[in-house]
This record gives sequence, structure tokens and C-alpha cells, in this order.
Amino acid sequence: MCGISGIIDYNGVFTANDRIDIINKMNQQLHHRGPDSCGYYSDNFCTLGHTRLSIIDLASGQQPLKSSCGRYVLSFNGEIYNYPELKQEMMGLGYQFLTSSDTEVLLNALIHYGSDALNKIDGMFSFAFWDNKSETLIVGRDRLGKKPFYYYFHNGLFCFASEIRALLNISTIPRTLNQNGLANYLLYDFFAGETTPYNSISKLKAGHFIILTRNDLKISAYWNISFSHSQPISEREASHKLLDLLDNAVKKRLVADVPVGCFLSGGLDSSALVCLASQSLQIPLKTFSIAIDHPTYDESFYFEAIAKKFNTDHTTFSFRPDELLKYLDQALLSLDEPLGDASFLPTWLLCQQAVKHVKVALCGDGADEIFAGYQTFIAERFANLIKYFKFLPPALHALQSILPISHRYMSFDFKLRQFIQGLDQSGAKRHLSWLMSLNSLSQDSVFKNSPESSAFLNSYKCDSDSTPESNWKQIFHFYQKYYLEGNILVKSDRASMSHGLELRAPFLDHHLVEFANQLPLDLKLKGLTTKFILRRAMMNKLPAMITQRSKQGFGIPIGDWLCGPLKNYLCDTLSYQNLSQLDFLKADAIIKMRDDHINKKANHRKFLYSLLVLITWLKRQ
Repeated sequence: MCGISGIIDYNGVFTANDRIDIINKMNQQLHHRGPDSCGYYSDNFCTLGHTRLSIIDLASGQQPLKSSCGRYVLSFNGEIYNYPELKQEMMGLGYQFLTSSDTEVLLNALIHYGSDALNKIDGMFSFAFWDNKSETLIVGRDRLGKKPFYYYFHNGLFCFASEIRALLNISTIPRTLNQNGLANYLLYDFFAGETTPYNSISKLKAGHFIILTRNDLKISAYWNISFSHSQPISEREASHKLLDLLDNAVKKRLVADVPVGCFLSGGLDSSALVCLASQSLQIPLKTFSIAIDHPTYDESFYFEAIAKKFNTDHTTFSFRPDELLKYLDQALLSLDEPLGDASFLPTWLLCQQAVKHVKVALCGDGADEIFAGYQTFIAERFANLIKYFKFLPPALHALQSILPISHRYMSFDFKLRQFIQGLDQSGAKRHLSWLMSLNSLSQDSVFKNSPESSAFLNSYKCDSDSTPESNWKQIFHFYQKYYLEGNILVKSDRASMSHGLELRAPFLDHHLVEFANQLPLDLKLKGLTTKFILRRAMMNKLPAMITQRSKQGFGIPIGDWLCGPLKNYLCDTLSYQNLSQLDFLKADAIIKMRDDHINKKANHRKFLYSLLVLITWLKRQ
């Protein structure tokens, strides 16, 4: 993994020396992403920067990389897993290679195929490819959005970076905050689609590329999430095919010239990866786990059993409130855009500790989104049944009003309140409601003006005559296109790259994703059994206590800790003075929510944590 940056200045806003100075500052801002080396390239219009985390071909592979003729230059962040096969193809076309790096393979593929090379490469990446003769830039981002790409474009000036913080070194980029985007962040915990905290800065969406010329900027998609039907397939055939695809995805991601390990939570996804990776290695696999100091969040029993079964070289790190307080400011500083997912914190600590032992780690990201792993998929089943029983919604509302508040993991009162919140919706909008931090009544009390719906929310139609099949496709599309890209992968990228650790996600191999999206629903969600086909595929490889275990997210008891060890931090951050600086919020109402949560009169953990992250982030701007 690496950090990339660049300035293409067709109209001479900066001098060449100014551009070089800015890129050097951007490299410094991205040093954590690539601590091994840094460099830049500059010509009349283009300056590219790069910070390198050396994983493949440690001796060479420095970037930005120029072609032998000097016409083409590449700054690349990521890994190309099929680079050996693609290299053979390019050699057959007459290309010669001076390094063993995947960077040079990508450079030559782009020289030969242009943007069509995106359809040939298999990996996680973002890159900028400059042709100094035609004065054309090609930018690309991987299919699922594992590697970030932020950019600014105005009047012939195009600037980009792996993280927003690097772009803020450019004085001509306006820093006007996206007030509606911030409000929607407080509702959904993340910035979806192209949205960022700044009006002037955008994200390149996953599976898209940019072609920039002196006269035009064009954004196009080269890959989209598709749910087209395949031929009928039996459980047995599907489980065998899934196992083959996952095993191949794991093997590809074990290739590195540095030590590789695996995160192990004790759940089905990470246990499957440990099983398959252990079978492919000649030495014990290094595995890493976090033990949460809370009875309903701790998974030690399960991950210790898997580590023992597969004889891994296992390390467990404890995560206690005092550890959190020790590193909280440092961890939140790693977020160059607010992210309200509290699981970022244990992920950050896990990466901080794991990088002392390995430079690459496998993780289970993506399995829940492609195989229906979240409890919201089960809730969808119940919601579709409840509409036939008119008396149930009022009864559930009555039950909700008398239940005591609990901060246990996925407590019944929390699930019931979230469930009721989405009952009057359908498809993806229902799941958005379930993920929201505030219901409509709370929104009215907190926001001075109701936030405008995000563009991604408006993209989902909520037709009364929608078929169950179309609703399910919409739900999977939301989780894969928006929740995965905007939340899960941002969390993993920032948590890992802040420590110079590369995370690889075998479940997000695009061949595996395409296969999963062709499977019928009942092979993913069979009755109330989530990830059915993955459980079936691993049935003879993992203990029953893992394959039959229900989903437990990688979380922390943030609601409980905000009432106890983090109470002072919460009160100091969500002070009346700080809240009054947010023009779109009602400070008095939020103070009441904060105090009600501390006194356990209500559970506002999602909103309060998201707001805590936002205010902490704003203080640094």
C-alpha cells in the first residue's frame, strides 16, 4: 500500500517549483501510508507524488514510475494480484521489464490498453497515469472501493490524493464545509458516494475512472454491481464453487515479499480465512485478535479455539477503557473525514499491534455484504411478515415504551427500537432507517432544519408495487455499493494505513462477489440462517460452534463506556460551547440527549459517538 498525490495544472495557477513544494508537503502528510520511501515526478503541467509501503519487489519498484521512453508516468497505490499472468501477456506483446514489481506491469498495461486495462487487472488499487505527450491523465479506482481517491477540479486545475488531509495543503482549494453532508453523516455515520465533508472535494466512486484532458474531465464506470441470474445451481455445487473461489482468493493474497498474517475474531468469516490460509502455508500462520473487556462483547473463547485448531502463531491484545482513553485522540486523528462506526477504534488498535509482527494482514471485510450476514437481513424477513398482521406495529410501539434501557451487545430494546424505525419503509430505505442514529422525531428536535436527503438515498425508489425480488436486490446493492464502500472500507483503510499495515480482503475478490451476486437468495439467507452457503462450504473444515454461531459484529461497548470511563471525554467534547458552533444543530436538545444517555434514561450511543467524532474532527480543521 502507498499514498499517492498529484497536481495537473493546465492554466499555470502554480509554478513548477510551487507544485513540487506542495507535493513534497503532501508526501509528508501521507508518510504513514508509505513509510519506506517517497518520490515525485514533475513536468510542464503535471506533478505526481508517492509514498511507498514496500510489499512486492522490495529492492526496486520505487514510484512514480516512468516508462523507458519517458513519455508515461504512473503513481499507484495498491496491489495487482494477477500481475504475473498479465506480465506474461505483456511480454508476449513485446514489452520488456526492468523490475519484478506489479507497478511496472500496470504501467505497461496502461500504455498498451489505456483505460481498457482496468478490465484486465485484478486487485485493490487507485492510480494516476500521465501521458506527457498527449497531456492526458487516466485515474482509476478498484471495483469495490478498497483504496481511496479524493480529488478537486476547477478551471483546468486537477488535484488528487489518497486522503483529504493531503489536499488541504493546496491553498487554492476552498475549505467550505458541506453542511448538509455533515448533517447526513450524523444520521448515517459515514459519507456515501462522492460526498465528503467539503463542498469542493469529491471521491471517485468505486469501479470508476477519470480521463482528464486540457479541455475535458470525463468520469465513467468500468464495473458495476450486477445481480443477473445464472443457471440453477444446487447447494452442493454452490458450496464447492464458493470454496474454490475463496481458496483461490486467499492464495492470491498471501503472495508478498514480507510477512503476512490474518485477523481472527472468532466469527465465521475470519475463521474461514485462517483455515484456508493455514492450509496454504508451510509455516504457522500469524493471527491477531482483540479481547474486549466486556462480557457480551468478548469473543476470546471462539478465536482461541480456532487458533489452537489450526496451530497458528497467535497473539491477543486486550482492549480496555483505559487503553481506549490512552489512544483515543491519536486514533481519531487518523480519520481525515468523520466516521461514526465505533468499531474503528478496536480495528485501529489491532492494526497498531499487528504491524509490529507483519506488514500484510488478511481480514474478513465484505462477507456480510455479499452473503447476507447482518442481523438486518433477518429483520427484513420479520418486517415482511409483520405487514400482514395490522395489530403488531402498535403492540411493538407499546412494548418499546416500557422496556428498560440496556447497553449490552445488540440488546433486545436496542434492536426493537431500530426495527420499529424502519417498518414504514421498504427495500434499501428500510435498511437505511435501521442504520440511522435518529428517528424522525429525534431529527426534528436535534436539527434546526431537516437535512436534505443524500443523493445516494434518493437513488433508491420505494414503490408500493416493488416485487420482493427487486427489494432484495436493492438491499444487497445498498450494502455493497454504499455501506461497504463508505463505511467498512474507509474504516479498514484508515485504521491500517495509519500504521503502515496493508489489509487484504479475500471476500472482496471481484470473481467471488460476482458469483455471490448470481446466487438465489435462499442460498445466502435460508429462513433465518444468514450466510448459509458460506456455512455450508466450511461445514467440514470448521467446528460446528463456528459454523452454527450467530453473527457478532466486531464492536465495543461504546454505549456503556460513554456512561462510565468516557463520560468526562464525552461531556468535554459535547459541551454547550462546542455544540453552539454547529449552526445546524440545537445545542440544548443535544445536551439533554447526552445527559439522558449518561443517566441511562435513553440509549443515544450511535448519535452521540458520531457527534463526538465530528466535533473532534472539526477542531483540527
